Amino acid sequence: MAAAFIWFVLSGKTAETDTPEEIRTKAAQTNSLFLRLLAMVNQGKICEAEDELFIAVQDGEERTLEAAVLFYTEVNKLSDKALEEINFSREEIFEGLKEICNIYGIQSDLLY
Repeated sequence: MAAAFIWFVLSGKTAETDTPEEIRTKAAQTNSLFLRLLAMVNQGKICEAEDELFIAVQDGEERTLEAAVLFYTEVNKLSDKALEEINFSREEIFEGLKEICNIYGIQSDLLY
């Protein structure tokens, strides 16, 4: 998954240190933006969560980047049917992640 790859590249974490699930668990304990976004995902409010995310990324903070990558990781875990029911697509996940990369100056062609 592209989001996990980006997070590992940015954080310097490798499979020997923290797994994606360990990173998610730690972020869920310490990253208030990710917690809010996760709650919205669980309520099916993905479009609203993405809007909040793009407002937050304007701060340029690393914690916001962490929340963004983890947000798209969580959304990508949803089934195609669940995404369809809330009018969201895998393409939107990919495009959102690419936009986050662009905002943070990360080469988004890594996602191809």
